[in-house]
Amino acid sequence: MAKKFPLSKSLVIILTALVLFLGYLIYSSKEPFVKPLFIEQINPRCPYYKDFLGSIYFRYSYYPSSFLIIGQTERKMYYYWHKIKDVTSKNFKIEKVLPEKRVDLGLETQKVCLASAGDNLIYDNDVFPAADAESFEKLDNSFYRDRNTVYYSNGKVVPGADPQTFEALITDKCPNSHPPFAQDKFNVFYANNVIEQADRETFELVCVKSGVRGKDKNHVYLDFRVEN
Repeated sequence: MAKKFPLSKSLVIILTALVLFLGYLIYSSKEPFVKPLFIEQINPRCPYYKDFLGSIYFRYSYYPSSFLIIGQTERKMYYYWHKIKDVTSKNFKIEKVLPEKRVDLGLETQKVCLASAGDNLIYDNDVFPAADAESFEKLDNSFYRDRNTVYYSNGKVVPGADPQTFEALITDKCPNSHPPFAQDKFNVFYANNVIEQADRETFELVCVKSGVRGKDKNHVYLDFRVEN
């Protein structure tokens, strides 16, 4: 009978290092749809997690468009794991659970939480530089603001925007299309760009076959540019 030898400590160390290295290669730069390795939820009320390397992930719950299996719709929740760039468990903190919530077809309620990393705020997987947690709020069309600054998606600052009078522009005439047009008491904006030629007093949204356009007494705007 062959004699069994236990694994040496050096082999265990090598295998452990290999697993950690492979995990680093897989999750250091990609946005995994599968659950990251050795994940731990930071707060049971918030969809933020950390892995064995201290990286922070936002877990987004989603329900794919209906599909049938043997004549019945499969009701199953899926998750998208988004790694938050340049944020680690050393400086990550849950600030508060917001009153808003997301309900996906009654299958799951996902809480909305506001977090921080140093001087920056985190909403979902977007980082907002030097934002004020107390006055921070989400507006329509991927705009956000606090008492000092207006932001667009991914934490981009909307230059020159006045937070007190800023509002996203929406039209009920085109319910399925909401391009990021907005205005304050001074200017009209598209995303985080000022529409330099726009006349604020006459600016409005109009529906066309290809979507929504901005329009004033002088021009029609595709985005922040005059449409030819």
